[in-house]
Amino acid sequence: IPAELLPGAFDDETIEGFQTWLEETSGSAVANLNRNVTAWINRAIGNASKFLLDLFVAVVSLFFLLKQGEDWFRHGREALPLSPRLRDLMVERFSRTFRAIVYGVLVGAAIEATLMTAGFAFFGIPLPIFFGVVTFFILLVPFIGPPLVWIPATLYLWLVEKDSMQAVGFGLYGGLVVGVLGSLIKPAIIGSQARLPIFFVFLSIL
Repeated sequence: IPAELLPGAFDDETIEGFQTWLEETSGSAVANLNRNVTAWINRAIGNASKFLLDLFVAVVSLFFLLKQGEDWFRHGREALPLSPRLRDLMVERFSRTFRAIVYGVLVGAAIEATLMTAGFAFFGIPLPIFFGVVTFFILLVPFIGPPLVWIPATLYLWLVEKDSMQAVGFGLYGGLVVGVLGSLIKPAIIGSQARLPIFFVFLSIL
């Protein structure tokens, strides 16, 4: 192309050298891309295997905890080297806090999913109720849950619907309103249920 645009400016040796450099550079780029894709696939397979192993261990552990958990808990409480009064107080506080955490996570995810469903319907995302239900389960994943919901929806509005204003609006709604509000809802619920200061619950969640 440079030789066609500027006749006589490049000799044959220069053009051949440029072609050789271009071929080597292209081959190196393709090789690097191949290595990166292969490494990504290997990591994905490894992460999937680890997830399945963790899921298997969690299911087996849950089975035995549901079957024999009360006996284990009773033996563990009796083995604590504390006075009965202090032991019962610690066990009661632990149980109440644990229930509050589970309650706060589930209720907080339900509230966030409801807000996201309203956002889906308002900004024109198809099947808002279906994706709202999916959002509830995704939000149970710590930290990465909310972005997995509003980022793909924002990209859908931007790339598929070709509506940049709706995409920006939903991105702000999902990232700021739902994200920030969700980070405040769970500590408030957990703190009220566990009767603990909300500020320290917030720090512990972080």
